[in-house]
Amino acid sequence: MNHKYTQFFILFLFCSTSIFAQIRIDNQIPFQSDPAKQYSVYVPSSYDENVPNKLMLGLHPFNTNRWNSVSWCDTLIAFAEANDLILICPDGGADGKVDDPIDTAFTTFIMDSTLIWYNIDESKIFAMGFSWGGRTTYTYGLNNVEKFAGFMPIGAAINGTNEVNGIIQNAENKPFYLVHGNNDAPANRYFPVLNALNANNACTQTNLMSGV
Repeated sequence: MNHKYTQFFILFLFCSTSIFAQIRIDNQIPFQSDPAKQYSVYVPSSYDENVPNKLMLGLHPFNTNRWNSVSWCDTLIAFAEANDLILICPDGGADGKVDDPIDTAFTTFIMDSTLIWYNIDESKIFAMGFSWGGRTTYTYGLNNVEKFAGFMPIGAAINGTNEVNGIIQNAENKPFYLVHGNNDAPANRYFPVLNALNANNACTQTNLMSGV
């Protein structure tokens, strides 16, 4: 299936389900070199196609025995429902990493499709992720900063500021809510990027959790 046909296929799927509220979609489509690229979507019960809605991109952790788009969507449904968020969770593929080039391209594809076929408030699009997904919240988010109103990296699997060097300046005036456990190498995975965000005039709030 070529890219043009693939795009039509997924856009049709989104369009055909957009008139209903509280929908869960777990599906796969051919995309680039992957014949079955997976994704999950949740539409909250509050969804109204006549009103612009909030959207959250959810990026799953790196552990192919536990995490993929389906299990991560399962984890976030209660949060999405409570906060009236349409939730989209792309899958990291066979290696479980959501920041490979095919994965970031697919994330953009899914997001663009969602904007077309659901009524989305483009000023209220957010990105969040846990562990490797937290890392990707930084890298994908800062490389596409114009798409997002705010970011929530949780337990980001980063090495100091290595992953954000050259893009951290894009954080200026953007809200970041950093969540991290103080048992998870905060001297390397938390404080350096927090200091870098503050140095680049990001708007930061934090939750460094004791005993986690």
